Amino acid sequence: MRRLSPYRRATSFELLGDRNPTFAVGRGQRKVFFQAVVELQAFRRAYRQALEQWRAGLRSIVFPEGTWWMCQVHGAVGQT
Repeated sequence: MRRLSPYRRATSFELLGDRNPTFAVGRGQRKVFFQAVVELQAFRRAYRQALEQWRAGLRSIVFPEGTWWMCQVHGAVGQT
């Protein structure tokens, strides 16, 4: 039997925008963090370029790996 009430709310306060949950790395992993930032920027740049071409009517454009929504919903081609 669970002892926590489903009707109680958290009482702690967290500032909005205080954390960036895009990715997290352990303490002392600065190199890993900065590598993740570089990779995320590269993905977003490639996705933006592919989306601009898609919107211009070029349907043979290949979206970057990790682009699930465009491939599943719109039938776009993604990298494997």
